[in-house]
Amino acid sequence: LKEVPDDRAAGMLMASLHSSGGKKKEAVETLEAILDQTPDFVPAQKELAAILALDPDRKDDALEWAESVRRALPDDLENTQTRGILALQDDPDAAVLLLERVDKSDGLSPVGILHLGKAYLATDQKDKAAGALRRAIDTGLSEDLAKQAEEALEQALTEPAEAGE
Repeated sequence: LKEVPDDRAAGMLMASLHSSGGKKKEAVETLEAILDQTPDFVPAQKELAAILALDPDRKDDALEWAESVRRALPDDLENTQTRGILALQDDPDAAVLLLERVDKSDGLSPVGILHLGKAYLATDQKDKAAGALRRAIDTGLSEDLAKQAEEALEQALTEPAEAGE
């Protein structure tokens, strides 16, 4: 990207490699550089929204990019997953709806399955939460996300369910 600064394909590949290697900061910087040059490049917007959705300090930025992608690609399942993850904190019911929509098409990533489990937990659907969290753990989450899933699963199994579940 330094030699050919406008090579979006190379930039996207670099961002993907950084992200999969756990170098989220470098992935974000690469994607932001691409978007500085081509602000309407939807693949970079989508990838940036997905990465930032997992960073509570950048939630507003993630929402902005995810909304931009939604306008361009309203039926994109990866972005629907990102929007579901972002909805979890403020509107767990909406998170459940968005993440279940993606799950029905077998499109949820392990991170999406984890967040579906957390959304079920936040809406007092303990049995569904336990099932989703077990699935997330079985899909091979990173160490820190697996720990989050195990903690949420313990909460789902030890807290009494609300009446009517």
